[in-house]
Amino acid sequence: MRASVMMFLPALTLTRQIGDIVEQLSDNHITVRGVYGEGSDAGGYMYQISNQACFGMTEDEILKMVEAVTVQIAKLELKMQQTMYKKEPDAIIDRVMRAWGVLTNAYMISSAEAVEYLAILKLGVCVGIIKFKNARILDDLFFITQPNTLVTVDDRAAHVITRDRIRAARVADALRSSRM
Repeated sequence: MRASVMMFLPALTLTRQIGDIVEQLSDNHITVRGVYGEGSDAGGYMYQISNQACFGMTEDEILKMVEAVTVQIAKLELKMQQTMYKKEPDAIIDRVMRAWGVLTNAYMISSAEAVEYLAILKLGVCVGIIKFKNARILDDLFFITQPNTLVTVDDRAAHVITRDRIRAARVADALRSSRM
């Protein structure tokens, strides 16, 4: 059985601590992959944490092991977010507000760029820099800005440039209407 959890780990990624964590976890039968599985990039600082083959373990033992690891990683991430923000608040605020500026004013934006800036906004939410009426708006935007999703809901999005314009408009509208 494979148990898997998606985790948002910007602080551990930005401080380059994620590499050490991945190495430690692989020694303990836990795999860390990018958001789309094996060999994929951790776009938007999203990682998939799952067990490796655990022969002889029950489903309950596997679930408890993955849960214990993810809780530990979440605590490390939260601590690192707070440390980063205390150490360099101006740099973090500037980065979050630049992401806001691009996402709410861009005429065109690629999916990779949108994901990167949305992740920075999400970090800003985590440390209390920016607030939204709808707490899920950033997670929803990660999904609806993907090329296949845009093409599915709008035939015009089949062309890259048109898709980038549609993405930019949708992201800007959603963010402006959701900000507190």
